[in-house]
Amino acid sequence: MTEQIKQALEKAVVEDTGKKKDYPISTQDACMHGALIFLSLLWNPASKKPDPGRELIILSSKGIKVYPNPVNTKMAWEFFVRISRVEKWAYSEDILPIQEKAEKE
Repeated sequence: MTEQIKQALEKAVVEDTGKKKDYPISTQDACMHGALIFLSLLWNPASKKPDPGRELIILSSKGIKVYPNPVNTKMAWEFFVRISRVEKWAYSEDILPIQEKAEKE
């Protein structure tokens, strides 16, 4: 989980509960509620432009694809959304598990 998602999730929890700790519901309900909040924060609408240089997972009418989203691209985001039929997108690092780099011996 990236720091950006973690901060957004913490902010949503405080807004939702009005408290910073001790949510007064069962553990199972709290877990399910937190997961739903996380999923709602994970996917971004096509109207929100992503940070360049961060790999994207795109949900479109054509299916799901991964795009590298290079820093030096000359294609405008609005044009990309239109030709790719982007409905939602997420940063791949927020969805895919963290891979530990192999230690060199």
